[in-house]
Amino acid sequence: MNILKLRKREANQLKNTLVVKYPKASDLVGGCDEVVIVREEDLEVVVLDSIPAFKPYEDTYIPTLLLIKLRHRNLIPKAVVDEGAVKHLINGADVMAPGIIEVEEFKEGEIVSVWEPKKETPIVVGKALMNSKTIKEVRKGRAIKNIHHVGDKLWNLTIKIYMKQTT
Repeated sequence: MNILKLRKREANQLKNTLVVKYPKASDLVGGCDEVVIVREEDLEVVVLDSIPAFKPYEDTYIPTLLLIKLRHRNLIPKAVVDEGAVKHLINGADVMAPGIIEVEEFKEGEIVSVWEPKKETPIVVGKALMNSKTIKEVRKGRAIKNIHHVGDKLWNLTIKIYMKQTT
C-alpha cells in the first residue's frame, strides 16, 4: 500500500473539486484536516480524515460505499432494488430496470447509489444509463452501470484502510 499525503495547496484543489461535484459533502470535505491518497495495485482512494471517501473515475471522482454508509446516506441520488437483484449486484452485474423498486430523481450519466430493499445498506455506486423517469416508465434494460459494489477490490481496500486508521 502506497500512501501519499497531499500538500496543502494540492489538498485544497482536490477538496474544491469534490465540493463542486458533491455539495452535500461540504461538511466532511471542508472541515477535513488531512487529505491522503492511498494506492494499491490498480486502485486509488482519496482518504479524508481517515475515511476512505472517493475514487477517481473517468474525469471525476465517485464516493465510496463506505463514505455513503458511514457519513452521507443522501450524498447522491439512490435507487432501491428487490431482494432478487442483490446477489447479482454484489457479483458485479449492472442494475437492470425491472429489479428497481424505488428510485429518486436523477439524470442519465449521474452517479447514483443502489440500496438493498430494507434501505439500510448501499450495495452499489454506479452511473445512470437512463434517467429515473425512463426507469419508472420503461421498466426494462440496463439502468445503472455497476462501478463499485460490496465485496469488490475497492470495497476491500476501503475496509482495510478504515480498519487500519481506526485501530
